Amino acid sequence: MTIGRDTTQNMAKDTVMENLAQAITAHPDLPMGQAIAIEQAEISFKAGMNYGIWLFAWWKDGVQYVGTSGRTLKEALKEIEDSDAK
Repeated sequence: MTIGRDTTQNMAKDTVMENLAQAITAHPDLPMGQAIAIEQAEISFKAGMNYGIWLFAWWKDGVQYVGTSGRTLKEALKEIEDSDAK
């Protein structure tokens, strides 16, 4: 399969549709527009957290660390992903 413009657009459409479905099922008591706005805010917040942690990461011996506790970037990002799933 080749990845071209059409494939990328279809992948983006699929992602948007999944996000819409997730927003509506996560907030069935809200109007659709408000549910979508909440879901988009949560997605944007998570992306900002990941980006901020990535910016703060530093390298040592080929491994990226975050902070001073010895936590790797990969561990920190996984922790955010896991806390989001709860």
